Parts: sequence; structure tokens; C-alpha cells
Amino acid sequence: MWHVSIDGRENMCSYSEKIREIKRTLASSDDFNVAFKTFFDFLDDNPDFMSRGKKYKDRILKVLLETVGHSVFNEKVSVTKLRLILMEGEQFIHGACLINGRPAAVMFCPDIEMGLVAIAKSPFSDEMHYARITATVVTGKDAASLSHPLHRTRQ
Repeated sequence: MWHVSIDGRENMCSYSEKIREIKRTLASSDDFNVAFKTFFDFLDDNPDFMSRGKKYKDRILKVLLETVGHSVFNEKVSVTKLRLILMEGEQFIHGACLINGRPAAVMFCPDIEMGLVAIAKSPFSDEMHYARITATVVTGKDAASLSHPLHRTRQ
């Protein structure tokens, strides 16, 4: 599965290739599970890839997560334990949090101003709600929107 060189280091090109694949899927597919499956199958379980990222804070992403949670559950939500990782050279942010106690995952690509959120339907469920998100800087101010909110079951 991994492209390994003689000295045992993974090939960073394979990471870049998979992130580009995730971005293409994110921008064009209606099956949001594919982008998360690509991430979790190829990137998330690799400690070398995970160690290349830097801790990251972004208030707009937190607001977007609150907005998605409110849209999905039709109630005031609290986003807690938010942990974001920035893959700076890849323009790729990924992370996890709890939204009203439900596990959630997020990925966001600043270069295409688009991301994806997956929220468990209940604290111990493997059924997921998915939403595509967008965020754009407009005349020096941050603006964000929730687009294509879909309530789908993980397949």
C-alpha cells in the first residue's frame, strides 16, 4: 500500500497525490464518504504523515462546525475538543472534535476554499451526517457558508 524507499521513508509524493485526489473528490463528487475513506484508508493511519502536520487554530472553521451542527440537529450546538492539523505545503487542514458530544471529523482545503464535515448521528453511531463547506475571505473580512448540507448514512 505504501511506496517505501530503500532507506524506509515513505514517499511524500504519494501523500501529495492522495491529497490532490481528495481535493478532486471533494470538489466534484456527491458521495462525500469517498473523500473521508481516501483520507482514513491512506493517510490517517500513517504516523509519518500525521507527524508532518502542525497544530492549527482557525475560528472560521469552528464557526462552520457550529453552523453545520445546528443545521443537522436543529439545536444550539457546542463544539469541543477541536484539534486541527495543518499540512502547510499541501494546503490541507484535517481534524476532529465533538459536536454536542457526537464525534465529528473535518477536512478543509484553503486553496480551493472547500471542506467536508462528517458528524456521527449519535455519540456511539457509525451512521454519519455529511456537509460540504466553503469559506472565503471577502474584502479583508472572513465570510463562510454551508453548502450542500446532506444527511446521508455512511455506506
